[in-house]
Amino acid sequence: MNNLTSIEWLNENLNDKDLIIIDCRFNLMNPEQGSKDYQEDHIPGAFFFDLDKDLSSEILTHGGRHPLPNINKFAETLGNVGIDETKHVVAYDDQNGPFSARLWWLLKYLGHANVSVLNGNYIDWKEAGYETSTEIPRPNKTRFTANIQKDMVIEMEDVKEITDKDSYKLIDARAPERFSG
Repeated sequence: MNNLTSIEWLNENLNDKDLIIIDCRFNLMNPEQGSKDYQEDHIPGAFFFDLDKDLSSEILTHGGRHPLPNINKFAETLGNVGIDETKHVVAYDDQNGPFSARLWWLLKYLGHANVSVLNGNYIDWKEAGYETSTEIPRPNKTRFTANIQKDMVIEMEDVKEITDKDSYKLIDARAPERFSG
């Protein structure tokens, strides 16, 4: 499975019963904006996942602004929109992929191989003249079974230990303005 899906392919496959589309639009400066934008319009058949409510857990002492979600709760959220091992999940946002990539990574971490990010974003979808919808889809609930890929996570203590070693490079992928504080 490709990690990227073209907007043309997605448009041609909107009615595929094995396809689940997730709208991950979010605005860090206005956390309610993504949900409002989704209500206004979205790719037909798309469900909405909120960065704060669905793709993260509550903030604790450590873990940053958006810690990994509780795995059991997240698996339930996935199942509630019909995601199981048989489904191809396509995620999109409107900011060149940071939030849809988070869902991509989370699904990979939980062992779901068939997931991709829209190559382009919602703005590109609309500019291409493809259909949008205000209809909230009815899910076919199922059970998502997580198969945690433990090698995809490193503990904070391990990061502290390797930062002084030349054989490791730590890359901060945040936007420049967030990186610089």
